[in-house]
Amino acid sequence: MTEIILIDGNYFAFRAFYGFSDFQSSCDEHPVNAVYGFGSFLVDSLAFLDPQRIAVVFDAPGHSFRKVIFRDYKAQRPTPPVELTEQFPLIEEFLDCLGIPYFSMEGVEGDDLIASLALDLAGQGQEVGMISADKDLFQLLANERLTLFRPGRGHPGNYEKVNRDSFTSKFGFPPAHHVDYLALVGDRVDNVPGVRGIGHRGASRLVSEHGSLENIYQELDSLPSATRKKLETGKEMAFLSKTLVTLKTDLDVRELSPGACSMDRDELYCYCMENSLQSLYHKCLDCSPGKVLEEVYIPF
Repeated sequence: MTEIILIDGNYFAFRAFYGFSDFQSSCDEHPVNAVYGFGSFLVDSLAFLDPQRIAVVFDAPGHSFRKVIFRDYKAQRPTPPVELTEQFPLIEEFLDCLGIPYFSMEGVEGDDLIASLALDLAGQGQEVGMISADKDLFQLLANERLTLFRPGRGHPGNYEKVNRDSFTSKFGFPPAHHVDYLALVGDRVDNVPGVRGIGHRGASRLVSEHGSLENIYQELDSLPSATRKKLETGKEMAFLSKTLVTLKTDLDVRELSPGACSMDRDELYCYCMENSLQSLYHKCLDCSPGKVLEEVYIPF
């Protein structure tokens, strides 16, 4: 049993919206496919991980501080469709029915809040699991009390379990240096530039041999001339990129506390009937504990 689970709510909502686009509902007033998919993912997570306490973390509306320091951050991402955004209040209502707390914080992204909350809980001696596909969360695995469960494909509950040891074994450098790795290769998903010409293999070698980005630049003279030139040219972007991918871990989370799932069956029934989600109601009642796959597969 995992003591506490923190769930990346935006990831689940987006995955649900597109993954259940053909969901058939008799609800004529508004779409509910994201609600159904989100609820299904959540119930499967509870069944397979069986946590004592849980919380869902969402991105707050508006831009984060990263957009302020780099206006092109996530610039290539399209605006979320209205059909999805209008379902977020319904998702929150669903969580209320289950008694599951959910949080967001203005000016930062959901993964920043997950980072601060997870490390705060770990500092209290708790074992914390995080469910997300966001690779930025790898950096947190330097703390041995934290585990990342990355949703996979196939049957429900197919999560890849990644911790400090499995990450280090696979990539040849510790999780704490994942921000240095991303500072070099960048991140197309978030439009983080990185250093032009430094690919995944080269970045892995540099981080494995030299450690932090700061140390890599201190030891430029020991590097091959071609690599040194790329790093010198891309120095500004490298350090900007490191700032962009480094999660905030010092947010004030004293008032935020995961809670035990405490489903109000009558409230849930009324909610599901009103929104033509009868199948989700029955799914909530039928969930039972399962298991998590131990294999680690981490596609960058």
